[in-house]
Amino acid sequence: MALAGQQKENYALNRCFAFLWYIPVVAILAVTPLIVYLSVRPVPRDFRGFWFSNSNFDFFSFCKMRWFIFWSVVLLLSFLFCLYNRKDECLSFVQKTKYFWIVWVVFTFSILLSAVFSPVAPIAWGGMFDRYEGVWVWLAYCLLLAACAFLPRQDTDFRYFTGAIIFSTTVIALIGAFQFLGMDIFRSNFILWLILPLKFITLDIDFAFGKGTIYSTFYNTNYGGNIAGIALPLAVCLCLFVQSFKRGGTLLLCYTLLIFVLAIGCNSQAGNVGLFVAFTFLIIYLARHYRSKIMRLALIFALFIPIYIGMDKYTGGAVSAEFKVIFLGDSGIFSLAYTVLMSHAGAIGLFAAFTYLIIYLAQHYQSKFMLLALMFALFTSVYIGMDIYTGGPISGKITGVFAGDSLKVWPSGWDSMNDEQKRLTLVQAKNKTFFDEKIIKYGHVGGGRAYIYLRALEQRLKSRSLLGTGPDTFAMVFPQDDVYRTVVGYPMTLLIDKMHSMFLQILFNTGLITFAAFMLMLLLHFASSVQIFWKVQAKTYIEVLGLGFFTGWAGFLGTALFNDSAISISPYFWAVFGASIAANHVIRSTNPLFTGGSAGES
Repeated sequence: MALAGQQKENYALNRCFAFLWYIPVVAILAVTPLIVYLSVRPVPRDFRGFWFSNSNFDFFSFCKMRWFIFWSVVLLLSFLFCLYNRKDECLSFVQKTKYFWIVWVVFTFSILLSAVFSPVAPIAWGGMFDRYEGVWVWLAYCLLLAACAFLPRQDTDFRYFTGAIIFSTTVIALIGAFQFLGMDIFRSNFILWLILPLKFITLDIDFAFGKGTIYSTFYNTNYGGNIAGIALPLAVCLCLFVQSFKRGGTLLLCYTLLIFVLAIGCNSQAGNVGLFVAFTFLIIYLARHYRSKIMRLALIFALFIPIYIGMDKYTGGAVSAEFKVIFLGDSGIFSLAYTVLMSHAGAIGLFAAFTYLIIYLAQHYQSKFMLLALMFALFTSVYIGMDIYTGGPISGKITGVFAGDSLKVWPSGWDSMNDEQKRLTLVQAKNKTFFDEKIIKYGHVGGGRAYIYLRALEQRLKSRSLLGTGPDTFAMVFPQDDVYRTVVGYPMTLLIDKMHSMFLQILFNTGLITFAAFMLMLLLHFASSVQIFWKVQAKTYIEVLGLGFFTGWAGFLGTALFNDSAISISPYFWAVFGASIAANHVIRSTNPLFTGGSAGES
């Protein structure tokens, strides 16, 4: 009797601790992405020449940031309290995943140091206008990851967590579906009354998006792709393993179709890349463990087809045209893949991958070693033959990679030229650096993203490579007066304020140390997740959710290759990252396949 009473007391205490973190996490995930409210903020003096006024009318970022920071403080206090009262359990968890948390500490402190030593400290701490992802927000991301990794352990914990994501993404997708049909709620008098302060209630607002486009509660339509990249794989995983489509199963299927509408309607090429990555992992998993469920996945995809066709017909073929651009256009995935493979980095990466594959197969399948070696020799011969035949994309560019005089002497009358004349002058100029040459040749790739990547990489290689210039300082230190922007069609008056890649954004803003730590965290978690789901057949609720978290995590990262981080969407990523770590820990602790400790993250 005494033991039963003690168990009830411990259960009640654990539930109390759980609610301490449920509230702030649910407040962050269920509410932050939905906030739309006008805040008038000053534009930094250095950018007033690029902006139409001295003030910025922000609807989509500043108030989200304030809400997120407030509840992050609450989460920090509740997290510390829970850690103190569950210290034995938390210490055991840290010991099993110690390598990951060592890297996490390096990541967190390098972000802080980047802000401390930033040459534009006010922006590094408070964030850039229209974005507001300063150091406090990034530290809050780190906290959110840690809290969601340490605290969820029971089915109920994960249900609250998943429910918060489903709630907010459902609202986002519903708003987006109405916008796609030309019924934008943010143009109604009632909603304008809600999102405008009283002194601006008579302001004439036009968000400049027509029907056939989804922007939902974000200032950039591409962010819908990030939401779909993380929510659609999770929803499909739940649909695949639901026992019955009665009641809750039907609602889950409707939610999945609604998120698909968001994925298509936001016209995000990056979002489609993320979904491709996520579903590739999911199909590999099903092929290994649940081939019978591939048919159910095919049926879900079949339901997507009439929705896709209907949305394409409604927009007059704009949806299918966007799809063709993504995969077949000059700036599409296949064109980009070809460009990468023809580059030195691509050739080296391909060589390294084949070498690793040969070593792995030689160790495990010795009888196939000679065949693979011959195949590798064949590929190498073909590649070298193509190099000689085409004039040397390898041999002609191995030497003098950084050759070129960076001093440019432009002809008289440069300022009076139009953009086309400037472009031709730049193409014909002789004193070009390595990066100038690459911008002229590849700068258009990805809708001009390659120009930003190349110039930003050059900027970071020249100075402050270790700690960067501080969080959210990209627009302040990117060379806005760079004349080579005219080559890819960016006018000189355009403010380039986004990196268009979360990975390169981290490298540029907070430096090489933070970037290396971030990549190592991703690698450790990826290795741990692959090890788990290569062995485990998802049968329990947490195992299914763990698979959904992992595929959604991978989907967001696929999108993040071409989309930057933002306060509207990044809390989802860092929370799911943490929850995926937590789910992996529970699976390792309960599944009989894992009795020898944790690997990968440990």
